[in-house]
Amino acid sequence: SDEGKESSQQNARARGRGRQKMASLCKRQQCTIERRGFRQELDSWRHKLIHCVGFESILEGLFGPGSIYWLLYTLDILV
Repeated sequence: SDEGKESSQQNARARGRGRQKMASLCKRQQCTIERRGFRQELDSWRHKLIHCVGFESILEGLFGPGSIYWLLYTLDILV
């Protein structure tokens, strides 16, 4: 129906306007510095997570499922 076409076209236009607003970032130097710091922090967490997951899967491969909890309990890290 024509009503369905109109509403989908309106939705498409609204999404397009939303993208334009999201794409324009603040150009102030302080905002740029904060965004860069935030991206670096996210990258740091990503690398840490990859290492933790890799370490856990190695332990599970060597000692079986649940070995990470046994290790943490043995080292008195996990209460």
